[in-house]
Amino acid sequence: MAGHVSYALRSLRSNPTFTAVAVASLALGLGLNTAVFSLVNAVLLQPLPVPHAEGLMSLYTLDPANPGFLSCSYPNYQDYRDRNTVFSGLMVFSTVPVTLTETTPPEEFAGQIVSGNYFDVLGVKPVSGRTFLPEEDTVPGAHAVVVISFGFWQRRFAGRPVIGKTVSLNKRAYTIVGVAARNFHGTNALINADLWIPMMMYQHIFPMADWLHQRKALLFAAVGRLKDGVGRDQAEAAMKTLAAQLAAAYPQENRGRTVALIPLNQALIHPNSRGAFLLGGESALAASALVLLIACVNVGNLLLVRTAGRRKEIALRLALGVSRRRLLAQWLTESMLLSAMGGAAALLLARWARDTLWNFRPPWMLGGNVTIGFDLHVAGFTLLLVLAAGVMFGLAPALAMTNPDLASELRERRSPWTNPGGRASLRGILVMSQVAMSVVALSGAALFVRSLRYAEAIQPGFDAQRVASMSLDVKARGFSEASGREYYRQVIEHVSRLPGVEAATLSSNAPFTARARTFFIEGREAVSGPGTVALIDMVEPAYFQAVRTPLMRGRGFSDEDGPTAPRVAIVNETMARRYWNGRDPIGVRLRFAGDNTPVEIVGVAANSAYISLSEPPRPMIYLSLRQSYLPEVSLYVRSPGEPRGMIEAAWREVQSLDPGVVISNLQTMPEVIHESLWAPRLGAVLFATFGALAGLLTVVGIYGVISYSVGQRTREMGIRMALGAQAANVLWQVIGEGVVLVAWGLLLGLAVMLTISRVLSGLLLGVSARDPLTLAAVAGVLLLTALIACAVPALRATRIDPLAALRYEG
Repeated sequence: MAGHVSYALRSLRSNPTFTAVAVASLALGLGLNTAVFSLVNAVLLQPLPVPHAEGLMSLYTLDPANPGFLSCSYPNYQDYRDRNTVFSGLMVFSTVPVTLTETTPPEEFAGQIVSGNYFDVLGVKPVSGRTFLPEEDTVPGAHAVVVISFGFWQRRFAGRPVIGKTVSLNKRAYTIVGVAARNFHGTNALINADLWIPMMMYQHIFPMADWLHQRKALLFAAVGRLKDGVGRDQAEAAMKTLAAQLAAAYPQENRGRTVALIPLNQALIHPNSRGAFLLGGESALAASALVLLIACVNVGNLLLVRTAGRRKEIALRLALGVSRRRLLAQWLTESMLLSAMGGAAALLLARWARDTLWNFRPPWMLGGNVTIGFDLHVAGFTLLLVLAAGVMFGLAPALAMTNPDLASELRERRSPWTNPGGRASLRGILVMSQVAMSVVALSGAALFVRSLRYAEAIQPGFDAQRVASMSLDVKARGFSEASGREYYRQVIEHVSRLPGVEAATLSSNAPFTARARTFFIEGREAVSGPGTVALIDMVEPAYFQAVRTPLMRGRGFSDEDGPTAPRVAIVNETMARRYWNGRDPIGVRLRFAGDNTPVEIVGVAANSAYISLSEPPRPMIYLSLRQSYLPEVSLYVRSPGEPRGMIEAAWREVQSLDPGVVISNLQTMPEVIHESLWAPRLGAVLFATFGALAGLLTVVGIYGVISYSVGQRTREMGIRMALGAQAANVLWQVIGEGVVLVAWGLLLGLAVMLTISRVLSGLLLGVSARDPLTLAAVAGVLLLTALIACAVPALRATRIDPLAALRYEG
């Protein structure tokens, strides 16, 4: 074995150009695969840091009126917890913003309001103190206690003893009773939790406290631990039976509802969006694998040509009786050594590529606890790739080299692309495969770039270029409703007076976020029915003028639509069209689940993008914020110029009004839109990079193989030119041999693209995966670059001196 390695090293050192090109090709392919897998591993494959995580199940509500996996209401949870026979424990939680009010200015942290058995169900033990006691989750508002995360303990208290000390949260003192384990940050590593508060403090912490005891209000994530010996299917069947009993007992709230169980490890990303994440991850892995395949084909073809260059050595060794097995082992050792060198270089590239790609993650993942590193999974994946690549590009040349008939074959001087009888040679097949894979990679890149350009051109339904926003949270100030309304009035008044501000208004929703509620159309559907869900937003009267969303019919909100006036609403065009089929909805009255006060529709607004730019049209109901007080709102400011400076001036003005109010999320609308396009942008960058590398590797491979082959055929071409062949004939012969194979590769690649178009369509916006313009452009660019790659060595062939060629011995 040592002799094989020593010989392989001498052989590679003797041809540094070949070695450098091969190692660089493999480093690109292996490095990109390692980088992409490290991200997929960290986001989708990491286990939860809790004991026996395989027994934890997320419980979701299924509602025929509202597709997707939904959360659980607190009353239903209580029944599930007390009446089920399959879980040893069932808990609920919800992530909420919590303000640390003992600092100036106040700081906002991600907290979770949890049922008292939260830590017990997960099996998580604190590193200091204790978790919650049963009595701390029975009487509303009686026990202001908190468990803090290890990171919060280190940042805030520098690791000093804290058990029994208090922290001021939302202007109330909470006693610290425990510090969570170092590696525990909640059940979702993508969203960090800094502290945990028992459910019975909901009136003080939970923004939707009034809805806690409504069965229709699906507010909480539910997680249960299976009893020993109970499987997922058995547990799901039992919980479906229990859900049916609740639907019969509470038809108004639970009609048609059932449940589904999903392993908690698979619910790291919500099931409603996990499919898109999986498809994106699989597509990224497939694209990076395509680059590696092209690199392997490239190196394999170069090895085949290099084998032809060593024909004398091989023929002599075969003649001297060296066994075929020994030659095969020698050639595979050289291939594995090349692959190992490429793998070593790939680790350096992978670290840079991984960090670059991670910068494109969505904004909601910025505060997460995902650790992107090279753990055993990544190391094992890279090692398998190195071994597979070595076999993949080394086996075909090794078998060809050890062919018993090799000596006679090598004495022939013929095209490197065909065998006798005109059949495509192995090298020809590899070139066709390389071109086909480049068509797929470059077409994917072009489609994703076009998809991003389409997404960037989508109009959100409001004038976003001159608008900025910030979030205001007055819970920490303990304002009454009257005090809160007065504060909002002062904010609008003071900010509106700033120089350069065209308008200032308030909304209950931050940009591209939305609440949803179940509503009933009066006279059409009984309030006891299942109802329908629509997005809702509560806005000030000047909202539509400030964001420039036009009113299509009816009127907007006015100062007269106050707390004591009849409640009014404005619906968007999608809702008007969907539920009234072109008839005028003005004057129709709605009711919301859990609220019998009627709401009259007074206007119809144009559609907007409410959650994402690429979303399908959604029904939206606007309510008057003056009739529906909330302690958390967003301030929107319009300016005639660049909005970044204006929102900073508005922040200073709002801060001066009351330093105790938490102000966060200062952002311009163009910044928000830019962040919302993280997925198509990542896809465009990723696939453009892979496509460019695939195209580069293919062109370099074609050039290298043709160039090497022209050198090996010097004698043949010299003889032809000595016998009178014109230089143009030699030129077009060499070019034609290469271009024919490239053309077949293009056809094969286009056929593959048409086959996988359905998969790609799920990742593209506004462009078909079969777009003929894109596919034709890619084919044209590849054909042109391949023509150039063939032409350069072909031109060199026309300059061969016939006399020198006749003296050449290959």
